[in-house]
Amino acid sequence: MKKYLLSIILCSFAGGTSTLEASGKSFYLEHELRQNGQNKQSNYSATKVGLSSWQEAFAIRGSVEVLTPQSSDNLLLDSNDNKLYYDFALESQWGDFRFIPAIAQGNDARYRADSSYQVETRYTGFQKFWPFLAGVREQYETTARSVYVYGRAGSYFLLPYPGLVLNFYAQVIDFDLEYGAITSTRQGSGQLIGLNYYGSLWNSGLSAQRSCLAENYLCQGDNVDYYSEYTVKSEYLFMKSWSIGGTIGIIEQRAEFQDPSIATISTDAKYFKILLRHHL
Repeated sequence: MKKYLLSIILCSFAGGTSTLEASGKSFYLEHELRQNGQNKQSNYSATKVGLSSWQEAFAIRGSVEVLTPQSSDNLLLDSNDNKLYYDFALESQWGDFRFIPAIAQGNDARYRADSSYQVETRYTGFQKFWPFLAGVREQYETTARSVYVYGRAGSYFLLPYPGLVLNFYAQVIDFDLEYGAITSTRQGSGQLIGLNYYGSLWNSGLSAQRSCLAENYLCQGDNVDYYSEYTVKSEYLFMKSWSIGGTIGIIEQRAEFQDPSIATISTDAKYFKILLRHHL
């Protein structure tokens, strides 16, 4: 039972199967619409094509995404230019350990990181939970160069109800900014918690995450940035080899300053994704 559910969890989080299978392949098409509350120039639509293949000891996934800016005020000179992004990940089981390296690349840091690297190590020797450690590095190249490094520790828990899995992590954040001869460093922390259900016909899940960035890991200082994201997703197997799904997400960002004249700056965004998957 442990390995059986483990394969489901690994591949579902990586864009894999929606059925209770210990191995298989799937091809999926996902379309996303994103709207920003204040900065309409950052609105976009995106279409992603991906392929996943998994088994108990090994999994692989990859995708290509074409993103089209949807500027409502036409102030972006390249508002009609498409942006290209791709990601690739491997998963390998060695004894009671699962190793998961991943890479993602893009060509416009206003919408996605120019480069992202992640390595996760998960211990699967316990029956009901699997703790993990992960490191993530994201780099953005705009008028300035900014780098985020995340150190994460968390776990997946099998709850008593069949197919129900709780996951969480806590993280520390290091941020470096370079703008010509000017350099700046900041630190912060964050948390994520999620609850997912994996059934024979339905996959569903919800998650909430929050992070902050300031002068230290406790987010103390005169200037503090907050980030929150809430997500609900579901996928339904409506035919033997086809499933359809959707995701709704809300993002809230807030910057708090010590200067009373600009005490708080806040932005928000929402996104919707629709998914069509073919199980090969």
